[in-house]
Amino acid sequence: MPGMTIVEKIFARNSGQERVKPGDIVVVDVDLAVMLDMSFLATEWRNILRVHNPGKLAVVFDHMVPAADTRSAEAHGYGRDFVRRFGIRRFHDVGPEQGISHAVVADRAYALPGTVLVCSDSHTCASGTFNCAARGIGAPDLLAAVTTGKTWFRVGETMRYELSGVLRRGVSAKDLFLHLAGTWATIPTRMSSSAARRFPVSASTRGAPWLRWVPSSAPNLQPSSRMTG
Repeated sequence: MPGMTIVEKIFARNSGQERVKPGDIVVVDVDLAVMLDMSFLATEWRNILRVHNPGKLAVVFDHMVPAADTRSAEAHGYGRDFVRRFGIRRFHDVGPEQGISHAVVADRAYALPGTVLVCSDSHTCASGTFNCAARGIGAPDLLAAVTTGKTWFRVGETMRYELSGVLRRGVSAKDLFLHLAGTWATIPTRMSSSAARRFPVSASTRGAPWLRWVPSSAPNLQPSSRMTG
């Protein structure tokens, strides 16, 4: 599929289309949906009767570990019951197998190249380091992905960054990312008029621009650094 970015290729394949382009609305198959302990809070949780594919789910407790109050403990209980009922094998409960979800996803190779990954956390895009189309979505949309195996996106534009040189001592990849975000943010007041026209604001991250790093131009940015965001 020449002439498309990696994200466009992934969306085309997972939506059963030959080609997609920025601005298109696509309904794609989800390869992995990551549920957090917060997904099971009483204010968010719904009694799910079926899941599309237990093998395409991961449950990671990370925001409320250990449980500091009744509300958190109750959410953990709902989560454990959900895992038992549907036989979710990729489950990271409180204990030695627990960790920050985005680190767990990376360490356990849950985020694979060429796949679509969703989670209800804004840092989900960290898995894009592995050429995975990963993005945070809302809690209702996550439940829809869990039960139907699908979600939707507006195909966003891709911003390519070519970097040169090395980071000075005391400067991290986080500093670099914050500089780029501050310069090219999708907030109109933070962009030049020409950039704002090329990368318009979306009401949802589903249509926001995708970032593409060119590793050969910044060999000192290892995957762990490119995950920073």
